[in-house]
Amino acid sequence: DDVPAIEQISNISVQTSGSCSVVVSWTAPLVTDNCDATPDIEKISGPNSGQSLAVGTYTVKYRATDNDQNSTEMTFNITVTDPNPPVITCAAGSTALNPFERNTSAGVCFYTVNGTEFNPTLVSDDCSYALTNNFDNTNTLAGKQLPVGEYPIVWTARDLSGNISSCTIYVEITDNQNPTFNVYDE
Repeated sequence: DDVPAIEQISNISVQTSGSCSVVVSWTAPLVTDNCDATPDIEKISGPNSGQSLAVGTYTVKYRATDNDQNSTEMTFNITVTDPNPPVITCAAGSTALNPFERNTSAGVCFYTVNGTEFNPTLVSDDCSYALTNNFDNTNTLAGKQLPVGEYPIVWTARDLSGNISSCTIYVEITDNQNPTFNVYDE
């Protein structure tokens, strides 16, 4: 007796639309056998047809077994991707020619960022995302010490599918403090 033959299911690629998951459905494969008119077919691993799947890759495996306990397996992959990049909006009011202007803090040569004044005002995505800036590769500038100078700060949002969006603010930190000296009596 030969092993049962399982119809191969083609790999499935789907994209999310407005959410971080999508319902994926397929029909169980057909099975034939030379001696058994109705061999058993069972899904032995992977998600179920009709299940909502998050972004990622999934492997589905079926096994067919005939009356003589001859068996064979078939696998296919499901790939769920998010085609939409994150939405990111930087704090309004700065351009390369008109940066956010701040003076250094008293007695030091840097400006301490006040709260979230330089953070993006909006970041959203269908799925989760990571937010970073090119100043110190963190997700906030709150409380950070920006040195004297004029420079752009680029904010980048990257989602689970590798989609990227960015926006840029410009800052100019000025040291407007006069030097001081102490007079010593000898």
